[in-house]
Amino acid sequence: MDTDIDRSSANDHIYFVVEGLKDKIGFSYVKDSVEKEILKVRTIQKTDRMILIKPDQKFPSGQKVYLVLEKGLKSKSGVPRSSTRKIEYSVRQAFRAEFSCDRVNAKAACIPSLPLTLRFNSPVSVEILKKIQLQTNDGKTIPVKVFSENGDHQYDVSFPVPLSPKSKFQILLPPGIKDDSGRTLSNQSSFPLTVFTDDYPPLLKFASTFGILERFPEAVLPVTIRNLEAENPVRLYQVKTSPDTQDKLKEQFDKLKEKGKEILNWAIGKEEKEKSNPPKQFTGKELILGSGEIAEILRYLKTIENLDSNKSIFDPSQNQPTTNDIKLQSNHGARRFEVVGIPLKKSGFHVVEMKSDVLGNSLLGINQPFYVRTAVLVTNLALHFKWGSESSLVWVTKLNDSKPVPNADIQIFNCKNEKIFTGKTGPSGTLITKGILSKNKIPHCSWKSYENGLFLTASFEDDFTFTHTGWQNGIENWRFNLPSGDYGNENVVFHPILDRTLFRAGEIASIKLVSRIKKSFGFEIPSQNEYPAFAKLVHSGSNKEYSISLKWNGEGTSSFQFKIPKEANLGTYQILLPGEGSIGEFRVEEFRVPLMKAEIQISGSNINPSKLGITGSVRYLSGGGAGKLPVLLRTRVTLESGAYFPDYSEFSFSNGKVNQEEISEESNTGFTKTQLTLDEKGFFESTVRSIPESDTTQKLETELEYRDPNGEIQSVYRSFPIYPSQYHIGITSEGWAAVQDSVKLKVAVLDLKGTPIEGKKVNVTAFTKKYYSNRKRLVGGFYSYEHKSEVKELGEFCSGKTNSKGLFYCNGSLKTTGEIYFEASLSGEEIKANSSVWITGKDDIWFAASDHDRMD
Repeated sequence: MDTDIDRSSANDHIYFVVEGLKDKIGFSYVKDSVEKEILKVRTIQKTDRMILIKPDQKFPSGQKVYLVLEKGLKSKSGVPRSSTRKIEYSVRQAFRAEFSCDRVNAKAACIPSLPLTLRFNSPVSVEILKKIQLQTNDGKTIPVKVFSENGDHQYDVSFPVPLSPKSKFQILLPPGIKDDSGRTLSNQSSFPLTVFTDDYPPLLKFASTFGILERFPEAVLPVTIRNLEAENPVRLYQVKTSPDTQDKLKEQFDKLKEKGKEILNWAIGKEEKEKSNPPKQFTGKELILGSGEIAEILRYLKTIENLDSNKSIFDPSQNQPTTNDIKLQSNHGARRFEVVGIPLKKSGFHVVEMKSDVLGNSLLGINQPFYVRTAVLVTNLALHFKWGSESSLVWVTKLNDSKPVPNADIQIFNCKNEKIFTGKTGPSGTLITKGILSKNKIPHCSWKSYENGLFLTASFEDDFTFTHTGWQNGIENWRFNLPSGDYGNENVVFHPILDRTLFRAGEIASIKLVSRIKKSFGFEIPSQNEYPAFAKLVHSGSNKEYSISLKWNGEGTSSFQFKIPKEANLGTYQILLPGEGSIGEFRVEEFRVPLMKAEIQISGSNINPSKLGITGSVRYLSGGGAGKLPVLLRTRVTLESGAYFPDYSEFSFSNGKVNQEEISEESNTGFTKTQLTLDEKGFFESTVRSIPESDTTQKLETELEYRDPNGEIQSVYRSFPIYPSQYHIGITSEGWAAVQDSVKLKVAVLDLKGTPIEGKKVNVTAFTKKYYSNRKRLVGGFYSYEHKSEVKELGEFCSGKTNSKGLFYCNGSLKTTGEIYFEASLSGEEIKANSSVWITGKDDIWFAASDHDRMD
């Protein structure tokens, strides 16, 4: 509430209403321990304006409920509400279970190779979920697979796949299944639930819409086929092929047959049975284009990515190109699952299209053919291009032996299909091109594929190849931690020089801009047409702009002054140039110029000390010490996360031991305050005592506060490291994961300056760490979570001495899997370091990969 309410008035003017029912539902107050528990979970502080209420009866599932604050509700001061307010809520649905699976279309049965899922709309105990079973038609049961066993309740379960195709199954639930609120299943009568699997769906698939195949020794285009037509599986152009094509096709089919069997066995769980059916044929259409048909090649590359599957790429309404009809032969009639190879004898750009009525029926749901196509470049040449600002590099190599290709004809086209460069590679297979515009100056037709950037071709004897500057999926700069993105003209750089970066309102800021062009030999002064005509000073926050005209001289510089308005907003002002973004900034603030300067130092050794001395001084900027000045010294000692050395970036240095006990929330250690008075010369001395022992680096934080003659309270802050040893020890593994039989670690020992130390004895101890999470249900439908970790020592993993590079290599095996922590210690020293590795067993673990995953 926005005020304290009169509780007697609340009883008459606050109530609940269920949609569709006229009766008012009263409420009662939530009090005492239940109230405290709910507020704790919701992290809410109790106030006099807050009341917790609950309805006097249960609401029907799935209905809308309104909390009514009626007109006339009074505050404690007697002021009534002038209007009635209704706050809408929705009651959760009744406890239900729903089955789902992937289907080829809405009328089909479940796909046997994809998961069958049973989903509850409320969490159910994992122990109950594990009792759910899938029963086959012959009475066998398949155990359920719980999505995650972290915690004690889950929403979903699935059944292992693949399942038998064209089969009947029943989902069996344990009796009396309940959710975490104790509600029984509202659709329990629907179980056992009968479900059916369909046959494996028809499949006609190329690996990609475009790819490159090596010309030698034999280029074969694989196509995956499953459950298509027997007599005419892919109904295309039925043109008789030559005996030579038939022999070559049979040879390629035999080579791929064994691989097809492996895939088949995985998919349906049994061996492929030999069929006695006579050979059947798959037919398709092939178009071959050469180096002289660049416009047509680009047209097909653009079309093939976006063409609907119910249309042929060889549109008969247009001038149909000359194509070759191809046939694929197999000894399987109504074929199950196989990979068939299409031989591509000639080099060049091939467009291959196939169609299937069965696939159209299945996926489109209508009697219409479904077209599948791909484009293939068959070549033994690889064309490479490095785009530069002054010049670019083209080089051509052979795919079969990686040797350079001299005397290859090179052509370069822009997005308008205009030829902008021709040339030949030299004896080393390279060609330096000059005169090609930079990336930000070439024509840009659109953001679509092949409608921006450059298209390059290379021809040599009877072979040719091509590449496009947009072919960088998986090898973009950002994936390798390199600069990426186009921000204006990257070769023209601007640098601002300010007389200072902090001003008061009403003062004058003097700014000089320097412009240069980056060249291969260094910097160069730009030409006049490359200078911006104006700059903007923009306030961060309000976005208020001040436009400044720029006049550039022959030295590539422009100077101007900006009179900061007296009413100017305080804060940061960005210096912006058109197309360049921010090139600098300054601040406008209200401040007084300090007249004193303070310094802080430590005295004594900072290696495992029990106490440390602190000395310092405060001096006038005009000269002389601030004698007899009262000051306030604040100190505290905090833990550091370890040490870091750039040459050993993969190591965890001096980050302490493995914590075997549950760590409570760290309390905020406050500063210790000491009132001091400077001596006659402006100096002071103090001591920090009872510094705790630690196996990791600590930090002594100091702050000196004093009053400046300008009327302001000034302070200076400094921190100093406290080391537990004169050495640092670090540990790392070969990766974040390892297998049980081969765990490889490295331990490094350095001095405090980062110099390797030879001959130091180190020990590595292994620990296993497991996490447990538990959820508790509270009154009112709220939940609280408890998390706990358990660490157990596994014993010494390895030990040895460091070599001349300060390194010790440690190899070993473990019987335990999961998250393992390794703790490295240095003999005779308190310093320790730890690092974790995920140890896997013999079973495979699947991690999803993406294009930027690469070998380092």
